[in-house]
Amino acid sequence: MPHEDDEPQIGPEGESPPSGHRKVLADKRKGILVRARPEAWKALKIIALDREMTLQDLMTEAINDVLAKYGKPPIA
Repeated sequence: MPHEDDEPQIGPEGESPPSGHRKVLADKRKGILVRARPEAWKALKIIALDREMTLQDLMTEAINDVLAKYGKPPIA
């Protein structure tokens, strides 16, 4: 699943690739799938919008908070 910060690749002559083709991040992040009730998703999305951040960034903050709660360094 592409991240919204990914930039489209540009071809050798400056042309854009076909629609939907995205540059893959060269990092080692792993995806996490969490199922939530629609009400929970909506509440989280509203918090992210109120703070002018992405839901991805909000969830990264939440992961770091859980790590800190259990005495682990925030590394997400």
